[in-house]
Amino acid sequence: MKNFALHFQKFGQGEKTLLAFHGFGQHSGFYAGLAKKMPGTTIYSFDLPFHGKSRWTTEHLSFNKVHFINFTEHFLKRHSIDRFSLVAFSMGARLAFALTEAFPQKVEKLLLISPDGITESPWFRFATRTAAGNFVFRQLAGEKDYTPLLGRLATFLQMPEKLRKIAIRQIQDRVWRQKIYHSWMVFRKFRLDVEAFASLVNQHQIAVEFILAQKDPVIPRRHVKPLMKKTGHAHQYTVKKASHFTVLSRWIEQLPAPEQKKTSPPEHL
Repeated sequence: MKNFALHFQKFGQGEKTLLAFHGFGQHSGFYAGLAKKMPGTTIYSFDLPFHGKSRWTTEHLSFNKVHFINFTEHFLKRHSIDRFSLVAFSMGARLAFALTEAFPQKVEKLLLISPDGITESPWFRFATRTAAGNFVFRQLAGEKDYTPLLGRLATFLQMPEKLRKIAIRQIQDRVWRQKIYHSWMVFRKFRLDVEAFASLVNQHQIAVEFILAQKDPVIPRRHVKPLMKKTGHAHQYTVKKASHFTVLSRWIEQLPAPEQKKTSPPEHL
């Protein structure tokens, strides 16, 4: 696939390497503050497709795991990276899963922040995997604002109130409607086989940590549990007073500051 590029920013410096993937509507700069909390680590933070400064067009909707793995393989060789850890939030977790599947022997640790893709939303499935759903989705992403109609449809289909409000807010703007459509159409191809993935993680003894918001109607805890149950050695951390849209920043804020080097007290004469 030609003429596409995943833009990235580099934060911090050190022998350890961390590849970072943000969530929908964000950009690579969301991980800038993480470098201060992880000294000795070089962080490469990527802009997702149709986000930030990544070079992308609608011609690249056929982008899939093979294209992404080829890109990453070239990136790792170019930067002489042999081992790395991954941190990913929400939709970005789909890329982290793909890299772990492709390079399990290279992955040291997985930090999954309210990860998307473990339990697929019926709304996502309908919109991206069915002809009828994709037709409706494509119309919603167009010039005309179908917000009132979608609101009535969501109520009729008994979409949870909090989730309905989030969806309505995001599709009111044409640019955001198109970003949602293009992002979903790309990421629909990044599917996870939970059983096989958990087996791979356990086999290679990859450390896994689930970082979840205290209240999250977008990625509720029950959507993450299928993978949590099968990775017995995984750790779980709940970010207090955080929602889906604040969990990443609050997690970084709550990480302990690196220990200051202790100096020996002066000797008494």
